[in-house]
Amino acid sequence: MDRLWCDKYRPRTLELLDYHKNISTMLRKLSFCVDFPHLLFYGPNGAGKKTRVMAFLSETFGNGVFKLKQDYWEFKLSASNSTKVECTVLMSNYHIDITPSECESYDHVVLQKLIKEVVNNFQIDSNKTQKGVKFIVINDCDKLSRAAQAALSRTMEKYSEICKLILVCENLGKIIHPLRGKCAMIRVPAPSYTDIENVLKMILKKENTFFPEQLFGKIAEMSERNMRKAILQFQTMRLKLANTTNGTLDFYAPEWRQGIRNIFEQIIKEQSLKT
Repeated sequence: MDRLWCDKYRPRTLELLDYHKNISTMLRKLSFCVDFPHLLFYGPNGAGKKTRVMAFLSETFGNGVFKLKQDYWEFKLSASNSTKVECTVLMSNYHIDITPSECESYDHVVLQKLIKEVVNNFQIDSNKTQKGVKFIVINDCDKLSRAAQAALSRTMEKYSEICKLILVCENLGKIIHPLRGKCAMIRVPAPSYTDIENVLKMILKKENTFFPEQLFGKIAEMSERNMRKAILQFQTMRLKLANTTNGTLDFYAPEWRQGIRNIFEQIIKEQSLKT
């Protein structure tokens, strides 16, 4: 097991996405637009938001968006304050991917300085036809402070002609209205149980291996409609099946989930307080 299947079989193009075809169609049309809007992808964890973001960028710029380099950028808080904040950045020749909420109370400083630096210094590969804009993908934007969101709203308006933002979040209610109003909002719902089963069967076919088909439904149900969780569970169970001697496999529940269940059962069994 040298690679996680959720990474190995992650679709890289809009055409290969297995569900929510209407979103893929819309993003494909959007990739041909001359004037891009800022985008806000929202939906539950494991629904495929980031996969669709990367597929959209691939549709727009080509496979070069997957040639990523990790770097660590330092941002000085101000001219009078020498304190520096470090943030992890993923870069291709066509976009930058960042999670500024990791910087906690300094997130607003990081966002403003990052966008200004990208606008001034970030070079687009001139060997290919481009849209003339620079993309910044901001993850977990619902975890940003209100000050950071307000700063982002002001900054993105100032540089909207040459720098486009793609915001990714789970909880839309935590995004301030001025920021929402400047973005085209794209809701990515959780996959259905049928969608999850179909993806698992596709992976099984590509792996050319055996797995009890009756367990697909249980994996989908236990995943709580989280595609990533379902694929990880599927790979774990397939590995366990490969190590069994009789070729059979009972449904495997993660140890942490079983531990929570045991605690819950003990609470139900004895609800009196103990000193």
